Amino acid sequence: MLVTLHCKVCGKEYQVKPYLEHTSKYCSQSCNGKSRTGAKNPFYGKKHKPETNKINSDYHKQLTGEKNHFFGKNHSEETKQQISEKRKEQYTTEEYRSSYIEGRKKMWKRPEYREHQIQLLKNIEKTEEWRRKNSISHAGERNRNFIKDKQRVYCSKFNRPLKWRVRAFFNFTCVVCGAKENGKVHDVHHVLYDKAVLCNEKPRLFVPLCRTCHMKTNYNREEWKEYFEKLIKEKYGGRCYFTIEEFIEDAKEC
Repeated sequence: MLVTLHCKVCGKEYQVKPYLEHTSKYCSQSCNGKSRTGAKNPFYGKKHKPETNKINSDYHKQLTGEKNHFFGKNHSEETKQQISEKRKEQYTTEEYRSSYIEGRKKMWKRPEYREHQIQLLKNIEKTEEWRRKNSISHAGERNRNFIKDKQRVYCSKFNRPLKWRVRAFFNFTCVVCGAKENGKVHDVHHVLYDKAVLCNEKPRLFVPLCRTCHMKTNYNREEWKEYFEKLIKEKYGGRCYFTIEEFIEDAKEC
């Protein structure tokens, strides 16, 4: 026989065995964790003493390698499948995604963490199989920049001739670092981050970027958007590409 209780965090009903009736408060580990976040955590705003950190470090060292109780063992296929399904369920919730992204951003601001991650990436043997798996793991909803219901297919009008007209308008120069094209064509960046912009009524704003600068625009998108809009408006009078007639005339003069 099970006893029905109400979770102290989410309010959902859940069932426990009778002996847990007076001690159980939360329906899941997730709710238990939420009850201890921020100012709710008894250790909030405090730090361990150096000697305590050393004790914790020494203790964890005793659990590494052959000393770990799971050393040399593997999860069964059934357990792996259960873990996989549980994580997939977690990753698709908007709440988890927002929390995870914010946590990663805070960690990335720490110089020691950033340097450690960069060093790890440098040491990885980037085989074709690794590149394939890495690409899949960052595709679609798994990508930090994923926006639900947004079109991800380029408008058919975003073609090679248009890209030429954009790059020619800016004299084949990256508008961020000033690098000229040198055997490698610059990318044409959608200022509004909308791949369908040529097929709808939104402003058609583009800028040429070298590959390095283009990668930077995947972060802090609102800041980049504002920067490019201001640049096009103030420096280029709101224009960012040649018309077909202008491009043909320019080609004749050359």
